[in-house]
Amino acid sequence: MMGIVHLLVGAALGSISGSKCEAGVAGFASHLVLDSLPHRDLDLKGEVMAALAAIVVLAPLIKLDARVLTGAAAAVAPDLENALWRFDIISKKDMRYPSHSGLTPHGPKVATMAGQVLIAVAALFLLRRRR
Repeated sequence: MMGIVHLLVGAALGSISGSKCEAGVAGFASHLVLDSLPHRDLDLKGEVMAALAAIVVLAPLIKLDARVLTGAAAAVAPDLENALWRFDIISKKDMRYPSHSGLTPHGPKVATMAGQVLIAVAALFLLRRRR
């Protein structure tokens, strides 16, 4: 799942949570759910470009508060081990997040990003409604 989708879903969950702790738990757990869906992963350059573009464009449109930021950060955090793996800092067997380590199924690869775009739009809609 693209990092920006994790970020937006975590932010949306944070926006409707009752506390920063709930936002963090919801964001962290959402990563597992999203990783189980069919999706297309981008290469590292594509991930960075998509994330930077989305942050620049979307940040002014979203009401940021501690719960939104906590949910977003917690949702993206599990992919830090993917970055460490891509840079050969850790091996695949050293990964701990369930959908990265093989403990839970990772969604099948698909050619289209349509599903991810729909999820991102729904999360953005929720964030904008809250504004």
